[in-house]
Amino acid sequence: MLDLLSPNYLIALAAIALAFHTLPQRLRPALLAVASVALYAQYNVWAACAFVGSVLAVFFTTVQIDRSYSSPVRRVLFLLICVFLLFHLLLVKVGPASHSGP
Repeated sequence: MLDLLSPNYLIALAAIALAFHTLPQRLRPALLAVASVALYAQYNVWAACAFVGSVLAVFFTTVQIDRSYSSPVRRVLFLLICVFLLFHLLLVKVGPASHSGP
C-alpha cells in the first residue's frame, strides 16, 4: 500500500513527473493513464481491474454503436452500457459500505 504522505509516494510522483516531461507530447496521456491506474492498484487491485474492464467495455461497445447502422441496435447497446456502468457504480459505492461495521 502506498501512503500519500510516504517518501515512496513522493518518489513515485517525482518519477512520473520526470517521465511526463521527457516523453514526447503524444505519449503523455498514455503515461498519465497507466500511472493513475498503477497508483490506484496500490490501494485495491480488484477495483483497478474493474475500472480498466469497464473502460474497455465502454470503448468496445461505443465502437460497435458507431459501426451499427440500425437505430434499434444502437439504442439497445447504449442502454446496455448505461446499465453496466450504473451497476459498476453501485458496486463501487455500496459495496464497501456493506462490508463496514456498525
